[in-house]
Amino acid sequence: MPSINSAKRSAAMKMCIELHKIGELTDKLQPITENLLLLKNLNYLFPNWIDENDSEKTILFGTYHKKRHHHLQFPSALYNAFPLPQNTVYLHILHATPKYPIPHDDNRYLVFYNLLCNSAGFGILSAKQMPQIPSFPIFMNIGELNVDVKVNHVTMILSEEEVRFIKVFHTLIFSEIIPVIKSFMVFDNSNFDNCFLITPVDEKWNINWQVIKHYKCIEYISPVVPFDFKSTDYELTLVKPNYRAAETYIVTQVCDDITPNSCFPTDNFLSYAHYYKEKHGLTINNLRQPMLEVKAISRRINYILPRHMQSESKNRRYVDLPKNMKEHLVPELCTKINFPSLYWLKATILPSILHRISQLLVAEDLRYTIAKETNLGLLSNNKWVPLIITDEEEKEESFEMSENVTEDIDVLESEPVLNGPEIDGYTFL
Repeated sequence: MPSINSAKRSAAMKMCIELHKIGELTDKLQPITENLLLLKNLNYLFPNWIDENDSEKTILFGTYHKKRHHHLQFPSALYNAFPLPQNTVYLHILHATPKYPIPHDDNRYLVFYNLLCNSAGFGILSAKQMPQIPSFPIFMNIGELNVDVKVNHVTMILSEEEVRFIKVFHTLIFSEIIPVIKSFMVFDNSNFDNCFLITPVDEKWNINWQVIKHYKCIEYISPVVPFDFKSTDYELTLVKPNYRAAETYIVTQVCDDITPNSCFPTDNFLSYAHYYKEKHGLTINNLRQPMLEVKAISRRINYILPRHMQSESKNRRYVDLPKNMKEHLVPELCTKINFPSLYWLKATILPSILHRISQLLVAEDLRYTIAKETNLGLLSNNKWVPLIITDEEEKEESFEMSENVTEDIDVLESEPVLNGPEIDGYTFL
């Protein structure tokens, strides 16, 4: 077993099987007993429990305290759609392209722009065809992206081993890169709601088997001692500072003209080496190594609304970093992450894209039901106009999201309050 918790679950399941065999458990795995105590009212054991049904009877309709419960709706196109071996599966391409102008004035933003313009990315593998849905925008902190879902791009038949490889990569994305999978969760093998797989695709929109088979886990490579710097090892590489908790960075440029002995950007420190000595108590051994120009990949996964609208939320507790603030890291003090930076960056927009696709498919199910039952409209539509978010819709969605703190798509971690933050290379005073 991979962990103690998995071993406990396995032991508990085997015990349930044995108890069911000897007749101590029902088919619903409930204990068979004639103990009448189970039939008694045990509400006195929970004096602080509030019955929501009783409490809501005294609440006025139309107020925020009046909860109206309803069943969550999931799209039929993703129901019972998990790819099965030796069966026809459909590949739907998630094609996201920047809509903002090319940032020629800043190399860091230009590198991100080029990565996002690359045709390689991700696709959805499902056992069902998907109806046409309109293209829609998402809003990263660097600019607006347009997402066009190329539904039913190609069909294929996968072997059991290939499905297993893709499933491992799918789990890797949502547990390591965007850690939305928690330790108490298990994979849903029932193949009911929202069952599909995410797969990487290359620039020709074919499944990238090389990436799937090579990256079965995230490898963190610490710098060796003595440190030997090679520029080719850091070009467009993912790195993390090993002396503090920080975001994941993409190396946008190896700065041969900047070394740890170079002047610090502010007057507080003489050099970068002096900064690390005074601020972190670290001594840099190789004072000739080039510094790394980097840009952080945001830990946020909610790109549904424009950035300026989210900043107006009353619950927002952080401010944006200045756009012109550059960060430089010392290679000797960084841990490299062995994973393609392009796929890591594009993986962060997957939750927002999947959320929007799910809601559009639910709307399509409703449209189809109305058209079929009323004989009004078309049962199918080959092309929809792009989805455009207007100022009114932005304000409406921003208000709803600020009121509902249990929104499905949210920030992975609470963003820190920037109260005079410490940034490598720059310090706010």
